Amino acid sequence: MSSDLSHLISPTLVLHPRDGEADLENSRQVASELTHARLVVINGRNGGDALQGVQAIEDFLRTIDDDQERAPEAAVNGLLSARELEVLRLLAAGKSNQEIAEDLVISLHTSRKHVSNILSKTGTANRTEAAAYARDHGVL
Repeated sequence: MSSDLSHLISPTLVLHPRDGEADLENSRQVASELTHARLVVINGRNGGDALQGVQAIEDFLRTIDDDQERAPEAAVNGLLSARELEVLRLLAAGKSNQEIAEDLVISLHTSRKHVSNILSKTGTANRTEAAAYARDHGVL
């Protein structure tokens, strides 16, 4: 399944009910394998809280519109994925890998991997240089 997911480039929202029977780790894995995905955990069981789900969808759609309007240089050039841009923004805000993982509802391992990829792709040596890169390239 992961090889199929890696080819999906459309922005994707993964909703997961907090008290649902499905395993949250599976939803995290799916979201982490998608280039432009966001995982939102909503209250409830099975389908989850409908109003929270609708709000999450509306927020997600607004984010897509905002991202398209901003179109940071790094994204335009195809250097960083949408998820890496999210991580870079949080990194530039001074968040630790653990805080990034919690904010994006991803594993600590995935957060570390994203940060490592960002440093490599941007040619920066550390988090401070990556934050400066974000500032200089319109990511913030």
